[in-house]
Amino acid sequence: AKHQRSPIGGLVVALDALTGVRAPFSSAEIARAREIVSALDRRIYNSKQQLSAFLACRGEVTLTRLLHAQQHERRGASEAKLQLQPLILDIVELLAELAIGDRAVAESLATRRSLVALLFELMAEKKLVDVALTLAQELLSVGRHVFPLQELPELPRLLSSLSPRGLSLVGRAIAVLLAKAAEEVDEVPGAPPPPECVPPDLCASCRNNRLLLELPELLPRVVALLRLAAPPAGLSGHMLAQLGPSAQG
Repeated sequence: AKHQRSPIGGLVVALDALTGVRAPFSSAEIARAREIVSALDRRIYNSKQQLSAFLACRGEVTLTRLLHAQQHERRGASEAKLQLQPLILDIVELLAELAIGDRAVAESLATRRSLVALLFELMAEKKLVDVALTLAQELLSVGRHVFPLQELPELPRLLSSLSPRGLSLVGRAIAVLLAKAAEEVDEVPGAPPPPECVPPDLCASCRNNRLLLELPELLPRVVALLRLAAPPAGLSGHMLAQLGPSAQG
């Protein structure tokens, strides 16, 4: 209650109130939501005390709820998809900053499988792929369990529709996921390897591998990327070069 009465608490309460507004957002409501997210970003960036107050108010949960609500609205109408894209970008950017700056926040967000699935959905959009990938990589790398790709029913369509640049970026998220599985195997030095999985009793990692191998267009497209004389256009200045430890790998 004390933190909710603080200036940053007031912003979180105001943002939470917007999550209850009946969809679709009006232009004024979109502008108001973006104004609040921007104000939160400025306050959190400049003060650890403000960050602590924001987290005490569970501001990251409010951001996630708003993100899900607005993305749900975007699935229903192409006009809403474009109008809400800047707000979606603002929210995911702030969540990425929070996750990169505070491991506990990242671990908490990583337990929300629906959020990770939503981030893969956003990777289909050219203007959102960079920031969605940045947050997804962070969550996939710190999550306690391997994310199951079967929770992404649209993954085959996504991978087949991406440009070479988009496929290269989404491939980084998948690479983090595969590396996470390898880390789990190596967690206990000197321990014998786990027993080999036998269908149909597969672990999450083996199910992911099987799903990827069964995608008919994936391997040929990856091979084609590897044969390119230079990286796809637009990758050299990618934001991953500046954000976060897991983004550097």
